[in-house]
Amino acid sequence: MMAIIFLVGNRLEPPEVIDHMLDITKCPRKPQYGMASEIPLILYNTGFEGIKWHFDGRNTQQVLNQFHHQWTKHAVCADMVRSMVGYVEEQGGGDDCACGDKLTVRSSGNSSGVSPLMSFVMANDTNYKQKFYKPLLKRPSADTLEDRVRHYEAKRIKLDPSNDPSSSSITTD
Repeated sequence: MMAIIFLVGNRLEPPEVIDHMLDITKCPRKPQYGMASEIPLILYNTGFEGIKWHFDGRNTQQVLNQFHHQWTKHAVCADMVRSMVGYVEEQGGGDDCACGDKLTVRSSGNSSGVSPLMSFVMANDTNYKQKFYKPLLKRPSADTLEDRVRHYEAKRIKLDPSNDPSSSSITTD
């Protein structure tokens, strides 16, 4: 459902599509769409009124060490990528570029009003990668729950005919 909320937030779908999809009488089949990117879905800041948290110093230090390790690892990777981008920009900027065009790298700033995080998500998410966006309710849809139950029931009977409720093997003498 987060993928749908992202689509609504980026004005690719109307807000009403959520209510429509949650109503199984109007929408008995789920339209096909990809999962939302997990990157912006991390819960990291919460607040609870009237609760005083108690922290164990040793556990807090372990968590802090793990965060420092993760941060260092990602900072090194980010610096390596930044160096590679700079190198490619330097190589592609001259007249001897094999493609004949000057290479450009998009900056994180944009004029569309979309945040850099959402720009990243949209560039790497299958829900946004389509050249021409197809509205959710016009996409192919999955089978209904009833169709799936019938399918697996038939498969189960095919594998073990003695499970068929329609055929009775009990005879009376």
